Amino acid sequence: MRRLDHKSLRQPKIYPPSPRFRLFRKSGLRRSSLDNKRISLRKRSQNYNEREPGNLHFTKPREEKNLTSPLIKWLKFFGTVLFLSLAIYLLLFSKSFSVKDVFVEGNKLVEADKIINITPRGDNIFLLPSEKIKEVIISQIPEIKDIQIYRGIPNALKIVVLEHDQGLIWKSGQSYYLISSQGVPYYDVTLKIAEYPNLAKVEDLNSLPVTLGKQIATPAFVTFVNNINKNLFEATNIEADYFSVIETTIDVTLKTKAGFYVKFDSLRSSKKQLYDLKMILVEKRQEILEYIDLRVPGWAYYK
Repeated sequence: MRRLDHKSLRQPKIYPPSPRFRLFRKSGLRRSSLDNKRISLRKRSQNYNEREPGNLHFTKPREEKNLTSPLIKWLKFFGTVLFLSLAIYLLLFSKSFSVKDVFVEGNKLVEADKIINITPRGDNIFLLPSEKIKEVIISQIPEIKDIQIYRGIPNALKIVVLEHDQGLIWKSGQSYYLISSQGVPYYDVTLKIAEYPNLAKVEDLNSLPVTLGKQIATPAFVTFVNNINKNLFEATNIEADYFSVIETTIDVTLKTKAGFYVKFDSLRSSKKQLYDLKMILVEKRQEILEYIDLRVPGWAYYK
C-alpha cells in the first residue's frame, strides 16, 4: 500500500464552492431534500393518474331552495291568462280592427265603386273570409279574371284586380262583346265598339245569345283568327274587314276589303293557308270575284 503523506493531510487543497451549492446553502435547503420532494410529488401524480374511475368521488352542487311561494305562482299564472284574454278580445272584437276603407288597383274596364260595393265592410279584418269574397266578386263581375286581397292593419283592405285580356270582338245580333284569349265573353262593348279598331271582329250569323262569363269559342279559334287578321296584309297586300261563323267555329269566313270572301279551316295551320292564298292570288287574281275556298288540303276553289 502507498503511504499517505502527513503534510498533504495537514494542508488540504480548498476549492471555492460552486454557484449551485451556494444557492442551496443560502436557502437553507439541501439537494437531497429537494430531490426527495420531487420524487414524492411524482409519486403522488402517478398514483392520481392510476386511480380507477369508480374510485373517484364527486360532490354534488348545493341545490338552491326555491323561495317562490305558491301564491306568487298563481298570481303570475292568472296575470298571464288575463293579459292574453284581453289581447285576443282587442284583436277580434274591438271596432278598431273593423274594415272601413277599401282600395282597388289594376282595374281598367271595371269601376272601382262596383268592386267596393260588393266587398263587405264592418267585419273584423282578421276574421274576414277573403276567399269567399274573391269568389263573389269574380262571379258577379265577368270582366275580372282574378283578384288578390291584402289586409292593411288596422282597418283597410287593398284589392288588386286582374282583368281578362282582349282577344277579339264577338258580334251576335246587334250586340258586341269583348272575348278573352280563352274564348270567354266578359264585357259588353256595344256602345264602345269604336274604341277597339284594331281587334279582329267575328260575327255569329245565327245570332245565338251570349252569356257573359260562359265560353263560346276555343282558345285555338281565337289564336287562329288573330293570326289571320295580323298577317293577311303582309302576305297578300289585302286588308281584312271581319270574320263570320255559322254553325261551328271550325269553318271561318273572312270578308276582305277587296270585296271577296276567303273560307278557312280553323283546325289547320293559318300560316299554310295564307301561303296557299298568296299563290292563288298571284295566278288567278283577275278571275276571283266572289270567294276562295281553302278548307280542303292541297286544293283551292274560287269563283
